[in-house]
Amino acid sequence: MEAPIEYRLFTLDEASSVLPRVRSLAADLRDKAQELVTLRANLDAFRQSKQTGDHAVDGEAQLVVRTLGNANRVAEEMRSLATELEEIGCELKDVHTGLLDFRSLREDRVVYLCWRLGEDEIRFWHELDTGFAGRQPL
Repeated sequence: MEAPIEYRLFTLDEASSVLPRVRSLAADLRDKAQELVTLRANLDAFRQSKQTGDHAVDGEAQLVVRTLGNANRVAEEMRSLATELEEIGCELKDVHTGLLDFRSLREDRVVYLCWRLGEDEIRFWHELDTGFAGRQPL
C-alpha cells in the first residue's frame, strides 16, 4: 500500500514570499512551451511537404535532426522548470497561461490559493475540486 502524497500547505504570506521566483519560473516555462509549439509546427510542416511529394533539399536531414534535438532540449528545460516549481510546493495547472495553485488552509479545510501570470499578487482562492472557474476573491 502506497503512502498518501504529502503536500505543502502555504499561508498567504508564505505563498506571496515565493511568488517572485514562481513568476520567473512560470514565465520561462510558458516561453519554452511556445518554443516547443513552434518547433513541432516546423516538424509538422516538413512532414506535410514530404507527404505531398516535395523533393529533398540540401541539408534537409540535418535540419530535421537539429530541430528534433532542439525540441528535446526545450522539453528537458521545461521538465527542469516544472520540477523546480514542484519543489517549491506549488502545483502547475496550465503551462500556457502560467496558472498555479498553492494548497492552503481556509476555515479548517484545504483549498487552493490561485495565481496566474499577469497577476501582481495572489488575490483568489478556490476549492480543490472547482478549479479556475470557481475562483473567489480572498
